[in-house]
Amino acid sequence: MGWKPFSFDIVDLVTLDARIGGDSGLVYSTNPQKAIGADDESYVVKGPELEVVFAELSGCVLANAAGITVPTVRACRFADEVWAGSREVSGVRLVEPWLRRPRSAVNFPEVFAAVVVDVWLGNVDRNMGNIIGDPDGGDKVELVFIDFEKSVTLRPTPLIKSGMIDPRELWPSNELGRLLMSSRPLLPPEDTILRIMELDEVACSRLIQPVCDALGGVHWSENSIDVLARRARQIRSLTEGVWNS
Repeated sequence: MGWKPFSFDIVDLVTLDARIGGDSGLVYSTNPQKAIGADDESYVVKGPELEVVFAELSGCVLANAAGITVPTVRACRFADEVWAGSREVSGVRLVEPWLRRPRSAVNFPEVFAAVVVDVWLGNVDRNMGNIIGDPDGGDKVELVFIDFEKSVTLRPTPLIKSGMIDPRELWPSNELGRLLMSSRPLLPPEDTILRIMELDEVACSRLIQPVCDALGGVHWSENSIDVLARRARQIRSLTEGVWNS
């Protein structure tokens, strides 16, 4: 796959299939479904609640702009509803063995870049289940980061909710958090911090507006943009607070 910027778009769904069961090996914050788009691509879709769809789509768009590897996302229309669709990644669902052998993940440093992005977005849901390993030849994988719908900066009342986050909530949880503590660099990745600092109000609005348009408007989007730009300016101190918590 490889990191690359993508253009957000809208696609009509041809099918909206059964929900993904617990035997899939993936752990999601919501209960997603598989779907096929009119573009013949397979999608994992979430929604159709507006707060879930907006947060998931915008979170992936913003994370992509910050330089981490995420699936391409689309606003997926089916009947009279709009869902958040992530282009399906067919790969390793349980990546713990690869994370325990950093050289086997071709983009292992992105794990820590993703933590910085989660700090910016106020995403309190990073865990072992929302990283996928995309085969990269031989016994290596490329890490792909999914699940941004719990990013409080992209939910209603983002200013209030983002101010209530304990820094410890922004470090990955459970086994992933414990595993990364043993290989955490002394300082957060500087290139990711600098990239996020460039995302001011104008840049955030440019990235988020196509999502708002696809959803017919999101009444808290301006508040989200204000909070994102503020946290982008503060990202160094915010991230250091998480690193040192």
